[in-house]
Amino acid sequence: MYQPLVAGTMNERVRQIVRKRDNYNCRNCHAKDHLEVHHIISEEECNLLGVADKELREILDSPDYLITLCVDCHSTTFFSSDPPHLLTPNEKDELESITRKREQLEVDRRALKKKYENLWDTASYQSQKHIIDKSFKELDKRRREIRGNGQIRLNNRRQEIIRLCDDQLLRVSDPTLFNP
Repeated sequence: MYQPLVAGTMNERVRQIVRKRDNYNCRNCHAKDHLEVHHIISEEECNLLGVADKELREILDSPDYLITLCVDCHSTTFFSSDPPHLLTPNEKDELESITRKREQLEVDRRALKKKYENLWDTASYQSQKHIIDKSFKELDKRRREIRGNGQIRLNNRRQEIIRLCDDQLLRVSDPTLFNP
């Protein structure tokens, strides 16, 4: 019967060996701070495949199947959406500004409805409502663009990390490729 693997099987000694091997640098962005050790083949992947082999887990917990990543790069391996560290400071500020402007537009929309609650057919109401609706559309469009930029950076980082993991797996499977 299938048994899920227990998380956290990698010990600190193995983590230290991997960090040292990787020169105390993130293998992706070369950061030197906030380093973590990443399983190239995770326990979750093994569990999804229905593999609960203790021997296999011990192999996958060995330094050959681990790489060093900084917290930011490691977080992209979890395929979370919209990681804030992939937005530039200006993009973060702009998203906050958009949120504030949208909140104000909601207030303006409610005030407009209240002011014209019995006169919705008036041209003035329609004109002001159109301006508010247009502003909402412009803000939402810009918000999608900013998030799209972050998503592009996220996808690029994920692809680079996948390539790094594949390279490490190649080193393990055929060491002669990397040691002439």
